Amino acid sequence: MSKVVRPTIPYQGGIPGGIYDGKMIEISGSVPYGAHRFEVNLNTGFDPSSDRALHISCRFDQHCVVRNSYERGCWSIEERQGSFPFSAGRDFTLMIMAEIGCYRIAVNGQHCWEFNHRLPMERVNSVSIDGSVQIHKIEFIDRMNPGVRPGICPVPSIPSFPSVPSNPGTCTIPAYPSFPPTTTCVIPPPEQLPGYIPGGSNLAPVYNPPIPYAYPIYGGLKSGMMIYISGRPSASAHRFTINFQNGTAPYPPPDIAFHFDVRFFSRSVVRNSRCNNTWAAEENLVAHFPFQPSVNFDLIIRVEFEKFMVAVNGQHFVEFRHRLKPLDRFDTLYIENDVIVSSIRFA
Repeated sequence: MSKVVRPTIPYQGGIPGGIYDGKMIEISGSVPYGAHRFEVNLNTGFDPSSDRALHISCRFDQHCVVRNSYERGCWSIEERQGSFPFSAGRDFTLMIMAEIGCYRIAVNGQHCWEFNHRLPMERVNSVSIDGSVQIHKIEFIDRMNPGVRPGICPVPSIPSFPSVPSNPGTCTIPAYPSFPPTTTCVIPPPEQLPGYIPGGSNLAPVYNPPIPYAYPIYGGLKSGMMIYISGRPSASAHRFTINFQNGTAPYPPPDIAFHFDVRFFSRSVVRNSRCNNTWAAEENLVAHFPFQPSVNFDLIIRVEFEKFMVAVNGQHFVEFRHRLKPLDRFDTLYIENDVIVSSIRFA
């Protein structure tokens, strides 16, 4: 990771390592009172007439954020839909993440827009900023994992998980969840599933998988893993479920180290575990319910030594202490029910 601190505006500088799938650019700054507009560009050169693969124009006079591209001296078609997340007199953090098909753009930890590639991202070599804005810092973040190609992290920002005591909790009396999963689906063995790579790491990104979907985790869960899931609940979502389990056999049902069940009918998120076909005690207290039908979400699950930590849209959400060990026997991420998943990535 490299950074530029308090650059003079207008600013133009190179992008270390260029742009590739998974590269992230985080821009922190503030908007002065009376601001008219400012812009951020990803350029293919350092000349003012260079092509612009991504043009982000934040227009306070029109209360919109315009996205566009500029090629061979001509602007293309503007995209204006979406929210206006900036406020005069306030700080902001703008995150741009490159993916294979598009740039994903977030402001203050909230996913805002996607912009499909119009120019090859490999041509981009500089970033420029101009207008009524003060920039505190520009960070260039490389998402790389040994054995996995660049492009691990699909979310706008890495949340700050709170530090909590690590004293192990005590197990309560097992109880079957009040709302058991409603969908029964026979899943083929991992070697027949999309994304499985025989004899090697299967932690490559998966895009737009069918639901239900089982993602084989070669080598099982390990402390330090981070799992990134981006998607949106269906328009009439009733519930959707994410499980970390051991295998996909329909019978006997697999043990589940972590059951994360989002229930729209009760606006709750139930966490649980299952061992030998017996559910343990539910945990369902949440400070808020961060999911909405048809609204994109970015979910991060971090595996720690004592617990799972979960963040939604860049904000810490819940934690769940490990009840079943060893972790590495849980070798499948299983997602089902009313959700459309755009990407799954491991880091």
